[in-house]
Amino acid sequence: MKSNFHSNFIKYRPDIDGLRAIAVSIVVLYHSGLSTFSGGFVGVDVFFVISGFLITQDILNRANNGGFTFIEFYLRRARRILPALFFVLLLSTVAAIFIMPPNELVSYSKSFIAAVFSLSNILFYRRDGYFTASSEQEPLLHIWSLAVEEQFYVFWPLIIMLAFRFGRFKALLLLLATISTLSLILAQYLLIWDPKFSFFMLPTRAWELAIGALLAVTVLREQIVIGKRTSAFLGVSGLSMILIATFCYTASTPFPGITALLPIVGTAAIILAGLRDNTAVAQLLSQPPIIFVGLVSYPLYLVHWPILVFWKMVDPTSDSVLLLISQLILMLISSWLIYRFVERPFRKYSTERQNWKPWLVGVSVATIIAAAFTGTTVLYNGYPQRGPGPAAWQTIARQDSNQLQNSPCLSRNGRVPTDKKCVVGQPNDQPTAVLWGDSHAMQIAPAFLQAAKKDGLAAIVMTKAGCPPIPSTDFRPMSQMLSACREFNAAVLSTLDSISNLRKLVIAAHWESWIDGTHQILDSDGKVPPDHQNLRIIENRLEQIQQLSGASLAIVGMAPIGSGTAFSCAVRADFTGQDPNICLAGARQAAERAQETFLKTVPKDSTFINYLPILCSNSGFCSGFTKEYSMLQDNTHLSNYAALKLAPELSNFFGIENGSVD
Repeated sequence: MKSNFHSNFIKYRPDIDGLRAIAVSIVVLYHSGLSTFSGGFVGVDVFFVISGFLITQDILNRANNGGFTFIEFYLRRARRILPALFFVLLLSTVAAIFIMPPNELVSYSKSFIAAVFSLSNILFYRRDGYFTASSEQEPLLHIWSLAVEEQFYVFWPLIIMLAFRFGRFKALLLLLATISTLSLILAQYLLIWDPKFSFFMLPTRAWELAIGALLAVTVLREQIVIGKRTSAFLGVSGLSMILIATFCYTASTPFPGITALLPIVGTAAIILAGLRDNTAVAQLLSQPPIIFVGLVSYPLYLVHWPILVFWKMVDPTSDSVLLLISQLILMLISSWLIYRFVERPFRKYSTERQNWKPWLVGVSVATIIAAAFTGTTVLYNGYPQRGPGPAAWQTIARQDSNQLQNSPCLSRNGRVPTDKKCVVGQPNDQPTAVLWGDSHAMQIAPAFLQAAKKDGLAAIVMTKAGCPPIPSTDFRPMSQMLSACREFNAAVLSTLDSISNLRKLVIAAHWESWIDGTHQILDSDGKVPPDHQNLRIIENRLEQIQQLSGASLAIVGMAPIGSGTAFSCAVRADFTGQDPNICLAGARQAAERAQETFLKTVPKDSTFINYLPILCSNSGFCSGFTKEYSMLQDNTHLSNYAALKLAPELSNFFGIENGSVD
């Protein structure tokens, strides 16, 4: 078979092992919480380019020598990926059984079987975001990137071999360029409309692997010769690009659209520069300590996240340099042991066609065991007999959560709720007090209605899930909850305008997600404003609300809910015999920091209602859980018990004509 590709290129590249070391190191340090490595998630993108380059190079070289078969390709992939993966999954499952309460074990078992079938990215796309607080409770979240790779390699060898058979080098280059371009365009477009899809799914990540493949095809076809100066420039530039992304990108950086070009192009530049192994960057990456990390990079990637997650679950309050060093040492030792006694031994086994049956049997047995574990865990509700039954506060919290989420006063569309349960006073009375906001306004509805009834006010609750009371704006990233926000807020303003005797307006929201940049408020022209402009827009809209409503305005501040996983942490602590209140350590301090920023947006002649001294002591301790009561109903909302403590503050507001900022 005549080929356009050269086969004498492939050789061991120590600099690529060094590049793997860079990639895994920045991922691990980012996940370990080092703020300096705020963009360390780009290490995954570096891995994608390396993988696309090496795998495509290997396929073409074997095909050129007449030694490529599909079954051997997939067996070699299985030999490379599955032993270490299954071993880490086994260890993680043992830890999960001892640490996780029933509901978490059920969730874990689903991520476990998704990892076995290379569907983790789809599961986590449907479940959580990579940068959300809930991701800290997913021990197998990081497997999503392996799933993307394996899905890519389901069809990629077939495409290459078809092009190879017909000798269509230009067609293959055109195809790769087309895949890369369309995938990148889709990734950029979906950053606005569905950023989770853009992050997790193959169609928006394929371009990164395809860039590596394009590089491999070009190099093998042309036997590129790069001058010494050019190689040096490419190496330094490429490494600089990766490091700039690592240190300058953050969780709020739109990713992986055009911004991903920086680490992707940087990786490609380093690979090209390494064609000459005497450049400074190639020599740096080829140093023995760096190569060692590169050699164990795969098991290190596998073990690092479960170690961090399970450690945090067992000890949620510890945070020190010594702890971080201990974790990193444990990661390195574990990864070396897996590399030495799991990964390397399996690489010795032949994947020739006559030896495929043992592999098939082994993978089948492991898959059946995984499916059985998942099925029985779901069927038996996470084996609740492993620990004590849930405390009374958990039952009450679930009831509060069901009441909030199913409340007719919490709109799921663009219409203002009109149910009689949302009103205090006679049905035909015009309200003199209004509560407006998202579900964090809805959580205080019991206190609002109680105070209004006590003070003899006609009152109404107008809330919509996910929508802050910031009218005349759209939000990004768009979601189903946010899609009707502009319509809902306009309807609320119209309702307020129709009320002739409106005296008191209370607004509340999950302000934290809008002041920290997790979500973006668009300018009036529909564009994303520069960083930190959310505060300017919030300030402007709050002043408009006050002027348009003509009522005394009260703004409810932050609640001490912790990091966003405090409730789950408390349930787990209760299950393992710890004090659930440890999960609220630092909650008041974190809320105070956010509140200090938010206060800059509050109109000076409004009333600011401060939750923190009501729910926490002056020393900062927040007693959130007793045998009978919980301060939280879930990870982000206060329980009715805690919310009702706000009733006296609201009653004070209703009893005065003009308030002032605390």
